[in-house]
Amino acid sequence: MTLGVRKVGYYGQCLFYTGEYQAAAEMMLKAYGLYPNDCEIYRALCEILPVAGRLEELQPLLEEMLERFPERWSLWATVGRVLVETFQEIERGCSFSAKGMQLQPQLADAWFGYGRVLALALKHQEAVAALEKGWQFLLAVAGDLQSAPAAVWLGESYRMLGDDGASRWWWQEACVRSEKLKSFNSATADYWQGRALEGLGDTLGAMQVYRSALNLQLFYPAHGEVKEALKRLQAMVRKGSRS
Repeated sequence: MTLGVRKVGYYGQCLFYTGEYQAAAEMMLKAYGLYPNDCEIYRALCEILPVAGRLEELQPLLEEMLERFPERWSLWATVGRVLVETFQEIERGCSFSAKGMQLQPQLADAWFGYGRVLALALKHQEAVAALEKGWQFLLAVAGDLQSAPAAVWLGESYRMLGDDGASRWWWQEACVRSEKLKSFNSATADYWQGRALEGLGDTLGAMQVYRSALNLQLFYPAHGEVKEALKRLQAMVRKGSRS
């Protein structure tokens, strides 16, 4: 990729992280037009176009990116997630994300990606199995960057399965893992810790770390999600104080 295309792509990503979704979409589509052979441009389009509401432009790119990069496990996981989350193509999305895991069966992130898609598809029993498999590989390489989100997802899936004990255990583990993540990215660590504290029912604690994440310039779209979560939690506190 030429330096000029890189600059366009980086600028598009910056626009996305600051919440300028339409401008980000235009910039990333421009990068794609200039250089349609870069997998990171495809991946960015999968993140940006759904948030920008430009699904008609995204759909034809999904098959195209897999045809161009069939060996990239992460693209199979990304397309699978988009199919389930955005287009509600449940079985096809799960099948595509399974292909990513099959390409890298010893990689924790591949199992986490597969498990996340299964959870989005409401296949929580299968999601737990995949996420816990990924966790085993994660511990084997002592990785921490994906441990907090994986623990949150496990907590959420166990809650949906009605296993409150397991869900609490995983949310508590997510809080521990989030602390370790702070040396890499404090804002993201606070975001995941807030998710875990919400799951544990610690409303005030979640509000505190969510505010910290915003103060630390948490990127969009998580930034917008946290602002909405704060509104919801503040309403809960006000309602509780009036009871």
